[in-house]
Amino acid sequence: MSGRSVFRPIFRLFCRAFAETRRGVACLFLVPALLSSAPHVQAAQINTPIVTSLTSTTEHMISYRHQEHSWQTSDGGMHVLINRGDQAGGDALALYSSHDAGLSWTLMASLPKSGATSAADGSFGSNTLTVTYSSSVGDVRATAFKYDPALRAWSTTDVHKVPRASKQIAAFNPTQVTDRNKNGWIALVESDLNSGESAIRLYRRAAGTQVWEDTGLSFGPRDALSVYPAVKRSARLVLTPGGIGMIYTVREQMFWAERPTEGAADLPWTLRAEPLYTSPYPPDDEPLSSHFSTLVDDKGYLHTAMADGGRLIYQRYDAVALAWGAPKVLTGDLNGTYPQITWIGGAKIAIVVNVDAMARVFQSADRGQSGTFYCTHRLEHPVAPIGSGIDYGRPRIEMPSKSRAPVPVFQQFETQNGAKQRALLYQFDAAAAAACQ
Repeated sequence: MSGRSVFRPIFRLFCRAFAETRRGVACLFLVPALLSSAPHVQAAQINTPIVTSLTSTTEHMISYRHQEHSWQTSDGGMHVLINRGDQAGGDALALYSSHDAGLSWTLMASLPKSGATSAADGSFGSNTLTVTYSSSVGDVRATAFKYDPALRAWSTTDVHKVPRASKQIAAFNPTQVTDRNKNGWIALVESDLNSGESAIRLYRRAAGTQVWEDTGLSFGPRDALSVYPAVKRSARLVLTPGGIGMIYTVREQMFWAERPTEGAADLPWTLRAEPLYTSPYPPDDEPLSSHFSTLVDDKGYLHTAMADGGRLIYQRYDAVALAWGAPKVLTGDLNGTYPQITWIGGAKIAIVVNVDAMARVFQSADRGQSGTFYCTHRLEHPVAPIGSGIDYGRPRIEMPSKSRAPVPVFQQFETQNGAKQRALLYQFDAAAAAACQ
């Protein structure tokens, strides 16, 4: 038995016991003393954060992991869409921008009829941010923001509703993509509040219109085994080399479906015969099975990072073979639950995942082809003073899926004994060599 396998259980027990007296204290500081050093590892690259002015009164501040909430613009700007918690104006979801490396943040726009449990998904291209979000009245809506780099300003467009059969249908947890013919697509979860049944549904907006229509297509089973709001379902729409695809989860399984760009809205999707991934662990308490992150790089390769059993797992869709490779377990049990993945440019892919209350950066120099990701940075915040009301124990992470160095990473933490949420901001550079455990 290696030193790593001997000390890992001891380390975990110590962390859990110690955390009872120091909430959110990261035991990562103890790792070098307990774990043997890997060969060819340089001195640890430790990055420390700034505390941003971004605040919220809801734990959904930057939720959910499979959705995208932050972007960079060519003028050096950083932008993040957060949930501020319930507001008097009914606009909890708000877009903030920073042009001084995150030292200050300006409120740029907000989304009407959004509440403390609303979640959004956005994509940025050609200076347009397309957004879909769940509203405070039980439906899903879509809008867009236009960015002017010269003025460093966003302009808003109209908000459009996605239809639902009745008010007894709760629509939430949306994702969106625009295909190469400019058609818009939204996948969302619908729950029947009478029967308790839930399913992933698909809607389409034809190019040049603002009307969303039901395609009549569902993905995964429609059942009441997971009851609203913890329906254990999430979906992520992406562009593929020949059309669009969807990664979606139902409880402990992850699936894949795809369709060509051309064809009617109700064209049946090609479904993979077996799940992409099935968890070997007992069911967890994650309500939406949303702890995965996805990106499409400049060559059309699709990259997915997920956390399962505390382990970091990576899977890639080959843009040439048009097929998925097998999932690769990158780490042992890190107690990781909040992964995010980004393309930094060239062949650089980076994954950030929490390790207990801290975080680490893992990077690939070959678009993930070899399945080798080196730990290049440790993202470490100060220890929470006893009695401070600060808790780092649920370190939700947010990062752009397409980025340029230095790459911004947001980490959520609690203050005032959970009454207020704050956000740390780290930044890291592309790196080719291992520099941490």
